[in-house]
This record gives sequence, structure tokens and C-alpha cells, in this order.
Amino acid sequence: EFARRFIENELLYYAREQTSDVADRLHYILVDASASMRGDRQVFARGLAIALAKKLQLGGEEVWLRFFDSRLYDVQRASNGHLPVAYLLGFKGERGRNPARVFAQLGTELALLRERDGRDPVVHLITHAALHVPRPLVEEVCRLSHLFGVFILPSGGKLDLEYLDLMNSHVVVD
Repeated sequence: EFARRFIENELLYYAREQTSDVADRLHYILVDASASMRGDRQVFARGLAIALAKKLQLGGEEVWLRFFDSRLYDVQRASNGHLPVAYLLGFKGERGRNPARVFAQLGTELALLRERDGRDPVVHLITHAALHVPRPLVEEVCRLSHLFGVFILPSGGKLDLEYLDLMNSHVVVD
């Protein structure tokens, strides 16, 4: 047994010497609920949020889901294999659209989260191609977290946002 553990590099003094290679992460899924996301975009965005949350949960990650329009709505935590599917499918946001305010609020909350919790937040943004946010606000969110975006385009549309180069990654769905 000693030789096998030595060859496989498993020589640890009980479990307390075992280190975690991956830092604790918190996945924040933000779904655009503004009026411009009605119809097929809304259905796709919510279905994607559910699928992504379930996939992350099965991988052992903690997932928080939030809607936004002119503000960030309350956090819905996906825990113990339970997803708030009824809430995700039935949510209605009717407060207009103010992405600058949303990103300012998100930056503040991420700063508090990093200070109190110490986990590494990963923000998954699901929205459309007209999410115009001032570049300094996106820079602040990217400084505090990893930012990934899914942008839903209308048929024949193109994605032209000034902050795409700041994001860790983005995907376009048309």
C-alpha cells in the first residue's frame, strides 16, 4: 500500500494535509428581465439559466440566481440540489432598464462579498446585444470577479459593445 501511494503521489498525513486545488467559487447567474427581453429571448434566457445552474450544481458549485432590469432583484440560492424553477419561470420585472445602475450595484455587492466571504465570484450574464454599460463600471465588476456573457441577438444583428474586450469570455446566440 505504501509503494502504491508513493507511486501515485498520495502520501498525505491523514486527511488534514490534503489541499484543495480549486478555490471556492460562487457562481452568480444574472438574467436580464427587462422589456426588451420579452418573447423568445426571455424563454431562451431562463431555460439557459436553469440548465447552467443545474450543470454547475452537479459539479459541486454554489449557484446564486438573480434577475435585473433597472435594478438587481433578490438572490435566489440554488442549494442541496434544489433549483427555484417556479420562481425563474414565473418572474416578471416591470421597472424599465438601467444597466449602469445595475452594474454599480453589482460592483458594490461583489466588493462586500469578497471582503466578507473570500470566495471567488464568477458572474454569468445572460442578456441581449443592447446592454450598454459604461466601461468603468464593467472594469470594476471584472476586477472583482470573472465575467462571462451570453448575448442573444435578433436575426441578422451584430454585437458591438465597447466592453467586450474586458470580459473573460462571451458567446453570441442568434
